[in-house]
Amino acid sequence: MGKMKKKNQGFSLIELLIAVTILSIVMIMVVQFMSTSSVAYRKQKKNMSVQTKAMTTMEQVADTLMQANYLRIMSIDDKLYTIEKSASGSNTVSEYGEINYQLVPDNYANYSQTSRYNGTRDVIINLDTFDIVDDEGNSYPMSYDNDYQEGVAVKSFRALNQGGTYQYIMPAWIYAEYANVNASGDPVTTHVVYYFTDVKDSKDNTRRLIVCREDVETWTDALMYNYQFLVPRAAIGQDNPEVVGIVSEDIASFYISADPEGNALLTNVTFKDDGYEYNAIETIKFRNSNVLTVRPQKLKKVKGTGNP
Repeated sequence: MGKMKKKNQGFSLIELLIAVTILSIVMIMVVQFMSTSSVAYRKQKKNMSVQTKAMTTMEQVADTLMQANYLRIMSIDDKLYTIEKSASGSNTVSEYGEINYQLVPDNYANYSQTSRYNGTRDVIINLDTFDIVDDEGNSYPMSYDNDYQEGVAVKSFRALNQGGTYQYIMPAWIYAEYANVNASGDPVTTHVVYYFTDVKDSKDNTRRLIVCREDVETWTDALMYNYQFLVPRAAIGQDNPEVVGIVSEDIASFYISADPEGNALLTNVTFKDDGYEYNAIETIKFRNSNVLTVRPQKLKKVKGTGNP
């Protein structure tokens, strides 16, 4: 009986301490694993959120611009850039030169009020200066934007492809117009301005992208409600939901270039939210043929000044 009593004495203090220690180590490992998994999940969720917002934004911009018949873009800082993708996937951005003009299609001369009412002008490009010129070799035309900006030079989108290398700009705004129909099925001309504000989020150094849209039914109205009015309206009314819509508030950088011969825009956009980034690289192919240029047989290319 004495021997049986000795066998049922239970765990000793040392055995209990060892068991508690092992259990503590296991619990710490479990907690650390759960904590690491939770952090990784939150990070993945945030990355997916930024990526989703980026894809939604780029889809909206692309869907609008690819329908354009006419496009016009102005730089926000008067600088040209080149962009190279590093092995790590990040952008290497370098300054290339200056841009003190607005970018317009080769066929810009035929979007003037005179041309719309008095026939079609020849499309002539000076390949040295990228000026759009008339049949006497004079640069044509100068852009007058009423009170918004007076006397701005215009050049072909070809200026963004010099020496076989694409140059990019950071746009202050992107103006487009395209054919559309209203609710009654009647034809209208849709004018759209994508406008970039100053930095809105100082933490991520991001800007807001807003859009302003106007539908007009006649060429006369189109001449009255074109970008010269939409751009300042977008600038003044950027927080008025009746005038504009907010497309994104997470634009860390927005670079755009053009491939006139390929009838496409090249975009390189970085979105950032709460320290998480996503870089979207898109080629926006126009649905209408020859938006940035015209059919080769209708385009005259000249070099230097003087008569073409």
